[in-house]
Amino acid sequence: MKIEDFWNAAFLAALHRLPVAQAKKEADLATDVCIDHWHANWENRSVANAPKVQDIDIGSVYKPVDGLGNAIRDLPRLWSADEKQGV
Repeated sequence: MKIEDFWNAAFLAALHRLPVAQAKKEADLATDVCIDHWHANWENRSVANAPKVQDIDIGSVYKPVDGLGNAIRDLPRLWSADEKQGV
């Protein structure tokens, strides 16, 4: 679920019980709480539940670079060399 989809769902849920201005604030708060939760629990994710590379949202890909702007290529990958070759 993308952040926009989450916020829209939270807004609509709050709108059933609150005026528009308060529903917006409630949706903002719910979105912040959700993001904080996932950031706090990032290390608790399971490798078995890692997304397939083709399913990762392009906007969330972090590509680290060194001080000169060159890509750092010696980082852990989402798959091992054996898995990529089908071994």
